[in-house]
Amino acid sequence: MKRAFAVLLTCCLLLTMPAYARAETRTIGDLDSDGQISASDAAAVLRAAGGFVTLDAAASAISDTTGNMEVSTADAAAILLYAIGGIDAFSDLAGLSADSLLGEKYLEKFSYRGIVSQNGGYRSRYVSVSVGSGARDEFVYYAADIYIQSVRSLRTAFGGGEYLGGREKTQQIAVANGAVLAINGDGYSGRKLGPLVRNGVWLRETVDRESDICALLANGEMITYAPNSVAADELIAADVYQTWTGGVRLLDGGGEPLTSFNGAQEVDTHAARTVIGFFEPGHYCFIAVDGRRNTASGGATLSELARLAADLGCVSAYSLLGGNSSVMTTQAGTINVNPDGGRTVSDIVYIGEPVQNNDE
Repeated sequence: MKRAFAVLLTCCLLLTMPAYARAETRTIGDLDSDGQISASDAAAVLRAAGGFVTLDAAASAISDTTGNMEVSTADAAAILLYAIGGIDAFSDLAGLSADSLLGEKYLEKFSYRGIVSQNGGYRSRYVSVSVGSGARDEFVYYAADIYIQSVRSLRTAFGGGEYLGGREKTQQIAVANGAVLAINGDGYSGRKLGPLVRNGVWLRETVDRESDICALLANGEMITYAPNSVAADELIAADVYQTWTGGVRLLDGGGEPLTSFNGAQEVDTHAARTVIGFFEPGHYCFIAVDGRRNTASGGATLSELARLAADLGCVSAYSLLGGNSSVMTTQAGTINVNPDGGRTVSDIVYIGEPVQNNDE
């Protein structure tokens, strides 16, 4: 009799417990409680994230698949990833914290079940690269859409393996450094311009007042500066991680193409071009435009290049060394059309898996 009474009392207590306390027995992500985590659950979370419905405490807890104490579109993306087998458990997303460049944005761009490398693209937990091509009236171009969780995935390397180490072809330097994707750099050794900051290390502290400067900050922001508009102490205070000097800024910082450029002699010249572009911290692009030599492309002027970067949605963009130096490559080979893989260069810009601070 006492045991029966105890069981009855327990059942009564469970029935009278608040809904949020009983939510622990329900499966995270299964918002409609049908025993499956599916697209319908993702749709329900999207409606809540958009403010179309209001969830109680229990439903909110079940919807918070990313564990950040709020219901957002990222939770819906996580549910879809689980539904299609992109992740085995929501805990697979652990580590995409607020201090990463993208956090929980663009979850679908990455791979959580090992590295996927095919058709010139690459996806891992921290890096996502896809390469496409296009054509304008005058030229052919290749554009790489790049997402990274750490700024230490956007790196630079020198020919010969060290500062002033010599010149090699872009792919040679890329292979030596395990690059996922690489483009040629700004030719720092031939121009002797500053500032020169590579992978967080200051190599030249002087600032060339007549040059456009491009700076990638440790927070993932990429800023281009007009001549005589930034000092070394400002860059130090901004915690700069990479700089490129001697190239040409293409946009005004708000995504609008410039109509005049520093280096007017190059404005109307159709040539092969290389560009690094910025959308937001963690989201970048590499662009390579084919030149006229042995290709169907006529090359691009700086004005055409600026309009292309703007049309792709870049907020800022910077033209690196061009001509026969212009190369986009993977470990497997050169992507754009450039005779013999281009000329030798002193440096590259590349994407790779992130490294730790003590590896700089």
